[in-house]
Amino acid sequence: MSKMSQQLSLNFRPSRSLRSKAPHLYASFGKGVGELKQSSFYEILSNWQLSEYQLKELSFPQKHPFDSNRAEIAKPYHKFFHHISDPIRRKCGHCKRIYSVYNPPKPCRYHWRGYRHELGVNICCNRPKGGAFCATAPRCVTDDVDANNLLGYKNTSVVGRGGPDVYAIDAEMVYTEDCMEACAVTLVGANCKVVYETRFLPDKPIIDYNTHHSDLTEKDFRYTSTTLNHVHQELLRYLGPSTILVGHGLSHDLLRLKLIHNKIVDTSVLFPLKDGKTRGLQSLEEEYLEDKAESDHKLKCTGDAIVTMRLALLK
Repeated sequence: MSKMSQQLSLNFRPSRSLRSKAPHLYASFGKGVGELKQSSFYEILSNWQLSEYQLKELSFPQKHPFDSNRAEIAKPYHKFFHHISDPIRRKCGHCKRIYSVYNPPKPCRYHWRGYRHELGVNICCNRPKGGAFCATAPRCVTDDVDANNLLGYKNTSVVGRGGPDVYAIDAEMVYTEDCMEACAVTLVGANCKVVYETRFLPDKPIIDYNTHHSDLTEKDFRYTSTTLNHVHQELLRYLGPSTILVGHGLSHDLLRLKLIHNKIVDTSVLFPLKDGKTRGLQSLEEEYLEDKAESDHKLKCTGDAIVTMRLALLK
């Protein structure tokens, strides 16, 4: 485990299942998810919050020292995004080519999942390295982040009206003209029931719906008029300075949702690998949950939010 990984895990220790540790806290138990008394669950989960150091190391958006409408991130070179250091050049989020914003390559052909060296094939299509690409986008797009220009953020500690509750959140992203933006979000309560879910229009026109990862297509937005401003108004009804927010790789979601929130429980840190690398949500679900979440949700992020809450309930 690297030195940084050891530091990130400093506040976390191995634990038994909460069900076996404190069975008296459960009202019932179904489908592998305990239904806790809200106050008891909140108290226990408070012990698993990310520290201020971890929030910075994992590039969670933080309040700007001078501008309440802006955010800043301490580590722009996080694995989820790359800091824009050139006004013209961008790195494609699909094919990883460097391109000019004035002339993005069209179309963009790529493999939408990684290459497995031990098998010698791309995970998405089982084709060998150098074989034909299996996915196509209209043009190269980027998920690079301008860390010096994070505008339009809402700080839940300042404008949030939520109380000491626990919610899980997950978002889906699309590629727009300039960057990657959130376009769908789900908020789930401690009982694993949906509190709020919606699709919404990003600020810029959508270029690529990122369908392989988001499960979204053009038709999903045909009658959508909701904006991120509407989403902020709804989310701030539930989130406040004392609210615990659960997610997986949550810095990525909050960055794209333009939210600053500091009471975080991140399942990518709760369940680390021995070598210090984080695990995907699907991998954690397969190992720790007795049955998989229902797959007939309106939004993919709904199923993911429910899974993260169920994983949190194991701690």
